[in-house]
Amino acid sequence: MKRSYFEDIEVGQKNTAGEYRVTKEEVIEFARKWDPQPFHIDEEKAKSTQFGGLIASASHTMAMSFWLLNRAGKGLAASSGAGWDKMQLPNPVRPYDRLSLAMECIEKRESKSKLDRGILRHAVVITNQDKLPVCTFETLTIVKKRSKQKTLEKHSRQEKLRFFEEIELNKKEKMGEYRVSEEEVIEFGKKWDPQPFHIDKEAAKAFPYGGIIAPNGYTMSIITLLAAQSDLRMATIGLLGYDELRFPNPVRPGDLLTMTSRCIEKRESKSNSNNGIIRAIVEMANQNGQPVLTSESAFIVARKPR
Repeated sequence: MKRSYFEDIEVGQKNTAGEYRVTKEEVIEFARKWDPQPFHIDEEKAKSTQFGGLIASASHTMAMSFWLLNRAGKGLAASSGAGWDKMQLPNPVRPYDRLSLAMECIEKRESKSKLDRGILRHAVVITNQDKLPVCTFETLTIVKKRSKQKTLEKHSRQEKLRFFEEIELNKKEKMGEYRVSEEEVIEFGKKWDPQPFHIDKEAAKAFPYGGIIAPNGYTMSIITLLAAQSDLRMATIGLLGYDELRFPNPVRPGDLLTMTSRCIEKRESKSNSNNGIIRAIVEMANQNGQPVLTSESAFIVARKPR
């Protein structure tokens, strides 16, 4: 396959990939591990929710998006992902959906710190078979230059849910910890993001990271898992999206990750008086205090029953 470098990509250039066929078994299996909400794992209970049936978890939707993104970007001399912006999940992904990706380069710029690479920004849209968007975002990718090429239920445990009124502004809270295993990183990478530095210990040594690192989708999945399991978890109705999602440092096998959340905005829902909107700074750091994920996240949260 022909290799494409920073100089080869033009603003306005488009790529597509697909399709990805979603199975019911995969939706349930993924959610049982990473986001065990009733509307992801229990077909009968899901029928009584606002979704009317099973839907894929947000992290599963993102993992499928990465799978498509990896195929759309095949051949691109990418060094690493630099982050995502304006991520939205406008419609749920359901079993038997067929997903496709369309992306367009909307910006390219030189790296200020590394002369041998540049940064590309793409607008990405994932749609289902009915052309409804299920995930949209902008992605930042660090790409090598040719001239410097190197080899290389409603909810279970209802009593522990926190409602909209109970969320405190500007209070930083520890949501949980997670120990990263090499086997899990490689397994996730093989399924969702089969880059050498995610799945091959020997090949990974030739990359700047010097060893195996976790896919960004794996890091995102830890966030959803810790949020779902935390004793401080909110009575979340839905995720509105992420903004300024960044991965400042890689996640490595053996890391002990700690997730924190700080509410920075609360407002009433204009469309449903039973809910409110929470905007929070979500961060995750490793055992050395180095940030591995930062984002602004927006959630629909249920108010206390009246």
